[in-house]
Amino acid sequence: MQNQVTIFRALLIVSIVLSIIGALIDFVFPGLLPESLSSAYETYAATEASMTAIIVAGLASIALMVVAIVATVGLLVLQRWARSLALWSTVASFLMYPFLGAMLQSGLAVMLAYIAMTLWGAALAMAYYSDVKSHFQRPAG
Repeated sequence: MQNQVTIFRALLIVSIVLSIIGALIDFVFPGLLPESLSSAYETYAATEASMTAIIVAGLASIALMVVAIVATVGLLVLQRWARSLALWSTVASFLMYPFLGAMLQSGLAVMLAYIAMTLWGAALAMAYYSDVKSHFQRPAG
C-alpha cells in the first residue's frame, strides 16, 4: 500500500510541475508561436472581451486556483476532505473553459497540459478506486 501512496503522490507532483511548465513555456519561449499568429490573437483578445468579463473570469480563475492548491496539498498529505474538494474543483475548472473564449498555445504547451490533466485524472482515480482510497474514507465504527 505504501508503494501506491508513493505513486499517487508522484502523479500529483508531476501533474503540477507539467501544468506549470505548460502554462509558462509560451512566455519563456515566445518563438514557439509564429509572430503573425500571436499578433492576430492579440488583436482578437483586445477586441473580444469586455472589461467586466475579464475581471469576472480573472477572479473566478484565482478563486479556483486557490481551491485547487488547497485540494492538492490536502491530497498530498492524505486529508479526507481533499478527495472531494479535488474532484469538484476539477469539475468546476472544466465547466469554466467555455467561458474563457479562444486561447492560443503552442503544440508543446498543449502536450504538457494534456499529460498533466491525464496524470491528475489518474491520481483522482487512485484516490477513489485503489487501495489509496482507504486514506480518504471515514474510519469504520
